[in-house]
Amino acid sequence: MYIDLFYDIFCFTNFLLIAQASVLLLALMHFSIKNDNLGYFILNNATNNDTTLIELAKSIDFDPLKRRLRCMGHILNLIAKQYLFGQDVALFKKDFKAAGAQGQRQLWRQQGVLRKLHNLVAHIIASRKRSDLFKALQVDENIGGAKGRSLKLVLDGGI
Repeated sequence: MYIDLFYDIFCFTNFLLIAQASVLLLALMHFSIKNDNLGYFILNNATNNDTTLIELAKSIDFDPLKRRLRCMGHILNLIAKQYLFGQDVALFKKDFKAAGAQGQRQLWRQQGVLRKLHNLVAHIIASRKRSDLFKALQVDENIGGAKGRSLKLVLDGGI
């Protein structure tokens, strides 16, 4: 049985993590979930999740290492951020917000060839005429498996 429980509410102290485990335990008990029908916990990489599962395992008797899965979407998001922004995502975001439109294009340009794609997308969607041309070219030029399909350009957050 798979239950996706969102419980990243409290994460500041061990007391709160124990309370977090208690809330989870009540939810599991409500659905009559015990060790024999307990599935897996899909969680992000925060260490407070490990602590909560360890506390919960004291009551249900399961191996938290064997029942804990990493959220693949979260992992892929972290990888994509590293690839796109380098080691310091927060610094890039700070510099990006502080820069004007021309400075933002330049920051993206410094990120490498793939990042120049960001500027191309920004350039196309900045104009209704260019967006319409992009759509029209897809109708006329797409062949093979792409025929009849079209891409929608999305900027920042479209992944």
